Amino acid sequence: MIEIKPFYTCKYDKAFKEIMMKEENFNILKKVLETILKVSIQEIKLQPLNLPTGNIHIKGKEVDLLVITEQGKIEVNTYCNDYVRTRNFSYITSIYNNQVTVGEKYNEDTNIIQINLNYGVKDTEYKRIYKVRDETGKEYIKNFCIYEINMEKLKEIWK
Repeated sequence: MIEIKPFYTCKYDKAFKEIMMKEENFNILKKVLETILKVSIQEIKLQPLNLPTGNIHIKGKEVDLLVITEQGKIEVNTYCNDYVRTRNFSYITSIYNNQVTVGEKYNEDTNIIQINLNYGVKDTEYKRIYKVRDETGKEYIKNFCIYEINMEKLKEIWK
């Protein structure tokens, strides 16, 4: 009798974190980031997953993965339904907000990037890139970007 072992994907937080947050697997994480962002990454540094709220009345925030590369600060999420878009947006804006500390000038030197690996989202595109810009395409903020990857659509393309 052949023993069938379960096959785990990174569809859920625990498996995703177990794989991507281990230094010996940074080559996998690096390849995923480079493929999505279309860049070359030399170094990856893990950041704390708990985002400071600065207020006891504000719900705590823990991201799936937050890394620093020469491309900027990158938050990576994996999720299975649309309701977390609002939550993920609040997380990335919190990261953006925490870039500026008292006494520093505002600047756009550090890119703040969020990558959402989505499952169960109905969309015809495998990748969408969201930026802050007006209806003519003029960027309001150049260093803020959200990538939404439709994993089911991507799986169809791979087949």
